[in-house]
Amino acid sequence: MTTPRPSPQSTGGVPETPAPIQRKGLPTQPTWLLSVLITLAAVTVSLGLCALAGALPAYIPYQVAEGICLCMLILLVVYLFRMCRTGRWVPILLILLSAFLFYSCWSFIPAAIVVAALFATGNGALLLATAPRKTMTWLPLIPLIALGLSVPLSSQPLLALACLAPFPAAVALAFGTRSSADISKKDGLTRVGVLCAVSLCAGLAVLGVAAILLSRSLGELSLPALSDWLEGLRLTLSEELMDMYAQLAQMTNSGDLVTEAQALNAINSLFNILPAMVVVVCNLFAALAQVLLFCGLSVFGYADSLKGRVQLFRMSLVSDVVFLLSWVVLLIASLASADASTLPGTVANNIAMILQPGLALCGILRLLRLLMRNRRGGCLPFFLIMILPFLFLYAAGLLAFYEAGAAILGVILARVRPASGGQGGQNGENGSDDGTDQSGL
Repeated sequence: MTTPRPSPQSTGGVPETPAPIQRKGLPTQPTWLLSVLITLAAVTVSLGLCALAGALPAYIPYQVAEGICLCMLILLVVYLFRMCRTGRWVPILLILLSAFLFYSCWSFIPAAIVVAALFATGNGALLLATAPRKTMTWLPLIPLIALGLSVPLSSQPLLALACLAPFPAAVALAFGTRSSADISKKDGLTRVGVLCAVSLCAGLAVLGVAAILLSRSLGELSLPALSDWLEGLRLTLSEELMDMYAQLAQMTNSGDLVTEAQALNAINSLFNILPAMVVVVCNLFAALAQVLLFCGLSVFGYADSLKGRVQLFRMSLVSDVVFLLSWVVLLIASLASADASTLPGTVANNIAMILQPGLALCGILRLLRLLMRNRRGGCLPFFLIMILPFLFLYAAGLLAFYEAGAAILGVILARVRPASGGQGGQNGENGSDDGTDQSGL
């Protein structure tokens, strides 16, 4: 992820003003190629879900569906390698993710669903954000054709609607990015605001698909049926956890066994953080789709639009305060009831988990900018970039606390320094001495 450089006319690290995204469209051949690939990617999402749900028609064996998904996975990744000239790490990351999903499920279908959904969202947004008015009239044909192709591939017509899941997020990403690049809107969406809108649309689409799958599995979609299903799932997972520990204890000749209460408490803890896990996954999906859009805009001549608030990643001060408060509430709830989870502690834990990845990213960017701006970091910035994945895995909490504390301290110093008058107030206003100004990230 690159950071926009301040313009010569700006002060205090204010980022450059982006150029509005002109509706000039893409060249003819890439437009038609992308339209076909987006349609096939949407169909792949529906076909893969039908295969996993056992809803394939009789004339399509499971092995054929998996072969189609594998071919589409390879085709989409190869295209992304050619398109992402400024972000080659994205297709490499998708390959690693696909390998992990294949190792976990021993099937290429989950990986094909994820990559196809990302491809349809990011490149669908590319077409929508740059298409001229004339092209906009036939772009709605893409989801309609995808739906028409998906219906014969499913024995359940409702599951064919899964092919439409990537398109609401693509619309939010396209028009949110255009709003960020619109210089006439002083309070337009920021990059984080666009990510939140895309994540919301993706989450609603996932909930819709989950509702279709649950209604098919349970026969009806009602609160009593969902409650009974969740209770049965809890008991089943706790029994499997007890069996796993019993087998492990037998293999290692140790007497450490997990009781039923301990297993059930562990599963309940997992269920308590499930909302945060879903939101974090949707946020990561939105971030990757946004990077795909940025790569497409850069390749097709819209790089001047990727400046300022379009590319600037900065969490709000409210997020910093809420993150710290959630940890305070979580600490108090843990001290008050160490053996059982409480509602305030569960809510605070979910909030902290949702905000932590974004704040950790802002923290590492703030640290890199501070080291590079003061020219006293030497090779440390490049070393930090190399170990960035390990930092997010093992030190994300510390980075998030650093970002939240530094941002709040920066606001406090900015309000205190002007009162002292003179040069100190000017420095505090621009944030040029303490490294708390984050506007150039």
